[in-house]
Amino acid sequence: MIHTTADGARMLVIHGHQFDGSLNPNRLIPMIGTNAYARAQRIHDWYHGHPERQATEARSLSDYFRYPARRAFEFLTVFRDRAVLAAAREHKADGVICGHIHRADNRMIGTVLYVNDGDWVQSRTAVVEEQDGTLQVIRWTGAHPNTLHSETTSNGVTL
Repeated sequence: MIHTTADGARMLVIHGHQFDGSLNPNRLIPMIGTNAYARAQRIHDWYHGHPERQATEARSLSDYFRYPARRAFEFLTVFRDRAVLAAAREHKADGVICGHIHRADNRMIGTVLYVNDGDWVQSRTAVVEEQDGTLQVIRWTGAHPNTLHSETTSNGVTL
């Protein structure tokens, strides 16, 4: 569905499973990357848990494996961003609103606005449109049934 905001932006409103790397038809790559990084992190923690090794400046074996695993994870994240860009282009939209991964987000991916409403059950977040067309992710604080507020995170995301 395309929603046109008050300021005229065309937003593709979609579930978002299309952008979930874990649903990638080639699920083996994300699983290998996740497992490799977790194992490398355990090796790193074990290796650096010994006081005599904490002062060592040389890269450890765990570091050797951990950094490529991190780069692989970052590639998969960028892959999701590319999928968001492709969906927006395909539907001639200025942005995408979705919620599948349940992690609230409000950021630009290139020239495309990406808004993820998170979820109402665990993070208690939702997307609202201001009268001027601005989209915000808001979080229910639970302080009072009618109390909603927005907050800005360190990376500029309004929650």
